[in-house]
Amino acid sequence: MIRNKNDPTDKQIVRDFKLRAPFATYRPVDYREYEPFIQFKPTINSYLKKLFAQKDTLDEGNKNAIDPLIADMAAKAEQHLRYQQIEHIDKIHGFYNRRVGDRHAFERELENLNTALEQNEEELEEIKQRHKSQKF
Repeated sequence: MIRNKNDPTDKQIVRDFKLRAPFATYRPVDYREYEPFIQFKPTINSYLKKLFAQKDTLDEGNKNAIDPLIADMAAKAEQHLRYQQIEHIDKIHGFYNRRVGDRHAFERELENLNTALEQNEEELEEIKQRHKSQKF
């Protein structure tokens, strides 16, 4: 709670930790397709149609040139997916570390509040004793 400096009786609730819930800002993300591979899809599809049709329209030279190109694109797409997987794992580890850090911070804050509460209770007990004996 915060008090207004001009009016000490005015109290306003403050929500310091409202958005600090674990994974509050994290949203699941789908893997992105490898863009060069997607742009090359029509070429691959036409090549595969000709290849599976087993017609003589596709010569050996074109086969030899396009097969490694498709394999290379697929390897790059797979590498791209691995990179995204690593990014997702790093993000999850980051949230885990933040959660552990927040827990330690909250425990430390609770400890400080308990210490302050004990001091207040001791002070209250002292004031009660003074009040009983009428010695201020």
